[in-house]
Amino acid sequence: EDASATFVFVRDEWVETSLESAKKDSLIFHDRNALAAVPAVLDSLRLKWDSFARHFHFKVTKKFADVFGTWLTSLPPGLTVELVGDLASFKSEAISGTVRLGVEEADLDWFDLRVVLDVSDTQLTKLELKLLLDAGGKWVRLGDKGWRRLEFKLSEEDDEQLSRLGLNPRDLSSEPQRMHALQLADPAAKRFLPAEQYENVRRRASELQTRVMPPVPAAIRADLRPYQLEGFHFLAYLSTNRFGGVLADDMGLGKTVQTLTWLAWLRDGATQHTPPSLVVCPKSVADNWRAEVERFLPDMRVRVWSRLDLGNLPKEIASADLHVINYAQLRSLEKEIVAIKFLVVILDEGQFIKNPDSTTAKLARGLRSEHRLILSGTPIENRLLDLWS
Repeated sequence: EDASATFVFVRDEWVETSLESAKKDSLIFHDRNALAAVPAVLDSLRLKWDSFARHFHFKVTKKFADVFGTWLTSLPPGLTVELVGDLASFKSEAISGTVRLGVEEADLDWFDLRVVLDVSDTQLTKLELKLLLDAGGKWVRLGDKGWRRLEFKLSEEDDEQLSRLGLNPRDLSSEPQRMHALQLADPAAKRFLPAEQYENVRRRASELQTRVMPPVPAAIRADLRPYQLEGFHFLAYLSTNRFGGVLADDMGLGKTVQTLTWLAWLRDGATQHTPPSLVVCPKSVADNWRAEVERFLPDMRVRVWSRLDLGNLPKEIASADLHVINYAQLRSLEKEIVAIKFLVVILDEGQFIKNPDSTTAKLARGLRSEHRLILSGTPIENRLLDLWS
């Protein structure tokens, strides 16, 4: 005759706690094969045994929800876990959400892109929706609603269109993302933006002068090679659309003359009170900048600062149109130089700031200017992070 029993796992063994009634003098044998998988399952959760209270416990940390949620999904077939209290919410379906986007004008030709979340659970507050969105699909505790997580309902085409905009659904949050009108004018944005907002962005993009091919300024004393002219037009395109950029020709191909042509063009179109520009470069090429300016742009006043005179730079800023310092001097001028507003800041051999956490990189990012440019023959030396700064 069949008889069932209840077994409790105590520390490292099974202990029988109750036995249903069976005929007197019966010999009962229980097949415990089904229990064999349980110790390993419990061990994977890293439970601790409390000898005094005689039960297992699990420390709740910031990672608790992710660890516990992952553990539940890894349980072998046929093993049922009964959850009580707040833990019962881990058995709830993920909150289903669809993605819409909204834009607000932030600056000239720039927009703040925000995620507008539509969810299946209409009982959620704005704060709870923000917490879910910022969690990036991870578990969040929502007061008396228990533990919940958000899952976007995105088709393969939705994924593809968001990627075209440079967005990853797993990285979406409640924080706005700054995007240029030319990015948002992509047809992919039409799928997620309200029609009126998309038309506004598209109209703004069409008004931009997106392709600039100005003639070489008369002040330049050089016949630019075709690729150098193309490089000058690239720099003019960047500055017209308020972009920074990287000019990454190989050594010896004329990055300096292309940059001086661009500087001359910017100064031609500037107001009477044009601020000076700044070049930061290795000490070994500082004198080369003076020689190149004197050769190709003799109308521009250039000053290469020595170690002895460097302290006078802030008060003598009007003494030149182009100031040249090295990276060590940039660090020594830390407080004084960030207060100066330049027309252009140029970092020559820009791989000097490839480590974004370095003092030089942080200081360089704090420099104030209307335009920014990196020159480098080796923009990536080891990994893509080299480009971050």
